Amino acid sequence: MSEANSNSSISTVATRVELLTDERPPILSDTMVQMQLAAAKFEGFKSGEISVSPREGGSNWRLLQRFASQADAARWRISAQRKELMDSLSKSENGEMFRISDEMSQNIKADVATAIVTETKPGKEQEFLEWQAKIQSAQARFPGFRGSSIEPPSHGHHAHWASVLRFDTPEHLENWFQSQERQVLLGELRDIVSSTKFSKVPTSFPGWFPHDEITGQNPARWKTAALVLLGLFPVIMLESLFVVPHLKDFHTPLRSFIAMIGSVAATTFFTMPLFIKWFKWWLLPDKENALKTEVLGLMLLSSVFIFEIAAFWRLFPIER
Repeated sequence: MSEANSNSSISTVATRVELLTDERPPILSDTMVQMQLAAAKFEGFKSGEISVSPREGGSNWRLLQRFASQADAARWRISAQRKELMDSLSKSENGEMFRISDEMSQNIKADVATAIVTETKPGKEQEFLEWQAKIQSAQARFPGFRGSSIEPPSHGHHAHWASVLRFDTPEHLENWFQSQERQVLLGELRDIVSSTKFSKVPTSFPGWFPHDEITGQNPARWKTAALVLLGLFPVIMLESLFVVPHLKDFHTPLRSFIAMIGSVAATTFFTMPLFIKWFKWWLLPDKENALKTEVLGLMLLSSVFIFEIAAFWRLFPIER
């Protein structure tokens, strides 16, 4: 059923499915995703959102599909594609587990866990939608899944698809991102898209380290820590030589605070951008050459550490 928003012409087709079991049969997630993506091809489609609310003995599924006008929403609602998908759900072997209904709904709010913007390669839009059907169905069956949405390219941003993925906890979201099932599906994506960008903070050092634009994979924490040490060490040594001697009359807390301001600024704006640029190939290695990359990276990292220590060795007196 559709509904016109009182503040705009946007109309919503809302489909509700009550699942009467704790299991999540593939036919349900597959059909909901197929309905979401099928509507994306209809004129006036603005966005689609699947949400799941667990309850005792089952769960409530809701598919919200927003269109530019009531007429656009009505065309989708009575379309043969939607009817076929709805019939396949109600007539499936699990049909007795479902209670299906249409309802009027608008202005639904949901917490956003991760926003993803994907740029498809020319001529790959259909393959991308087929891939989306597979990965969205898979993530919908994953523990903690709470919903997803997708929006087609807007004017001026051709081939850029936007989607939102929600889970109940950061741990469940991260488990999905790191899952083997997702990694296999992502392997099919590299020939379909040009780039993928995530809105989440990628590492323990936000603003410094990159993440894989296709997989969303973050650099290993020990690697980020090693690069921070590599960038911070020479800054502290130079401060000890040229800054700290001029602060000897300051009280210790104030002297340390001033020195730390310089350390953080120099590390953030100079050494870290430089080292991240040099070591990006090691932070996010190609899986096909992962072992070789790890060994070469560690050898180079060790060499730079040795060079830094040697460079300052003679500049400081040996304490006895």
